[in-house]
Amino acid sequence: MTDDLEVVARRWMASRAMAEIAANGFAQADIDEFFEPADPVEAGLQVLQAAVGVAKRAHPDVIAMLVVPLGATEELTVSAPDLAAVVSTPWEYGPGREVVGLYLLRPWVLATDEPGEEYRCHVDAGDVLGGGWSAHFRSWRSRADAAKGWEFNQAFYLRAQADDEDGGPAEDRGEAAFDLRAAGAKFDAVLPLSEAEVDDAIEHFEQLRRHRHPVESADESIHDAWTDEIGSRVDDILSGKVRTIPHDEVRAKLAADRAARDAAREK
Repeated sequence: MTDDLEVVARRWMASRAMAEIAANGFAQADIDEFFEPADPVEAGLQVLQAAVGVAKRAHPDVIAMLVVPLGATEELTVSAPDLAAVVSTPWEYGPGREVVGLYLLRPWVLATDEPGEEYRCHVDAGDVLGGGWSAHFRSWRSRADAAKGWEFNQAFYLRAQADDEDGGPAEDRGEAAFDLRAAGAKFDAVLPLSEAEVDDAIEHFEQLRRHRHPVESADESIHDAWTDEIGSRVDDILSGKVRTIPHDEVRAKLAADRAARDAAREK
């Protein structure tokens, strides 16, 4: 994993994902909220590997999932497209285009029933994604969408395998371990700062790395301090000390942000 993607994961978790998981049972982000990689599947899986390692410290049952949208169809699709071809095709971004979604979910969210029409099948992902991930294809529309005559959605769902699916805990296989590498003393100074000041410090660190200044690995105490900080924030949410934002309000803000990004692209 590159340092850039690790920074993306850490900032997502600290800024909102941990609070969303505690309040709603899941956290979601579109990858173009962070950047627009030509290979969003590979980049997204790496971000999720880092993010789930942090999330599991507060919620050990959290599941990482990457959703790769494949567009709408007039009819229910009953065969999966070639996963390797989808993963290797450069992604195009722009107004109205679907993007890869990153999810961290509690199991009960996945168990929620959505009445409608659906085709689902497992896809062999070993040669494409490597160990630690499973894949299935899904074509569906809800009962409400069917009543309106709307099209079917389709997507690949790439899911981190559970501990018992591939011979032991993910951290033992090195698949979801989160190693907070940073600029040693610089992150010692970051820890007591406000979130805005943390962002400024991270930005400064990234500039140093881009200019190839020497960076030393952070020691274990810094990693532990960040873990304690995230745990403290989760405790504040669960105790009611910090007010969470309702799910509908979060989704509305994300929709507004996306509309603003689309409008900016059209200029």
